[in-house]
Amino acid sequence: MKTIFSKLLVMCICIGSISTEAFGTQLALTNEMSTNKEITEEEVLKEIAEGTSKVTNKVVDIPSVTEEMIMEDVGLRNHMEKLAHVVPYAANSASNTGSIHTTTVESASGDIIKYYSTPTINITVDDFGKTGASNYTVSISCIASTTVNGQEENDWNPYILYKNNKVSLGCGENSVFTSLVRVSGTHKESGGIVKDIIGILASIYEFDTVGSILDAFLSVVDYRSTTVGSNGGQVAIAKGNVRAVSAEFDGVLSEDGDVANVSTSFSAKENLEYEFETVAAAQWSYDIYYGVGAPRPSDSDSLEVDVNYLYLP
Repeated sequence: MKTIFSKLLVMCICIGSISTEAFGTQLALTNEMSTNKEITEEEVLKEIAEGTSKVTNKVVDIPSVTEEMIMEDVGLRNHMEKLAHVVPYAANSASNTGSIHTTTVESASGDIIKYYSTPTINITVDDFGKTGASNYTVSISCIASTTVNGQEENDWNPYILYKNNKVSLGCGENSVFTSLVRVSGTHKESGGIVKDIIGILASIYEFDTVGSILDAFLSVVDYRSTTVGSNGGQVAIAKGNVRAVSAEFDGVLSEDGDVANVSTSFSAKENLEYEFETVAAAQWSYDIYYGVGAPRPSDSDSLEVDVNYLYLP
């Protein structure tokens, strides 16, 4: 699966090469606005609740972001730079980044508040062999930021939230999950990080393509509910042909740096005498809420990511 990070990096390089003079006029205007900025987070949220401000929610696909858009929006530029830094460099790792979710608030006082948020999924899978177990880790993180009149407001709470986070992991040819599934993470709200290990798929059929793994996620039906605490926990996998597992997270991802992790181990189903390459894939789904008090999600989405790894006899 192709990721969009190469495009992100190229775009950030291009942005960095733009002369400071090109931003001079905009930054001067932004600074002029910020000198008179007095609106508080509480006032903004009150206006939103009372309907006295104009609120616009928008989803921006990263490939559609242009240099012109970035030059007109300092907050978007800074957000894109943050996203460019999540590119993995470890062996057998890959990432996929979701869309940029934005909320723009035009307050009654004329202040412009912009919230930005983007989820990113990462997978890392070690090579495996005849003996021992190899590691398999999937995580989702939240990149978020807020600007008021073009200036970063790091002490403001995030406005866009991701709830009902669910993840499924699948391993490739000759691989089976044989160890504990461990869950952990950090998030803003109190309570458990993970609510349930919700699915264990045992299958005699091997997965040798990304498509076959993603299709298998639709069949994970052996529910095993286990609640763990705020520091995470683990659930044992019975030995057998377990080729996919799923977990559901109770925590809300919203703040810059929030992350949820699922890690486990897998082993070779049988010992083979030749080297070959196979694939692992994961899928993370979530509901998107605009506003802490939103009674229902505005949308749902999912991210898929895959990576190749080797069997080394």
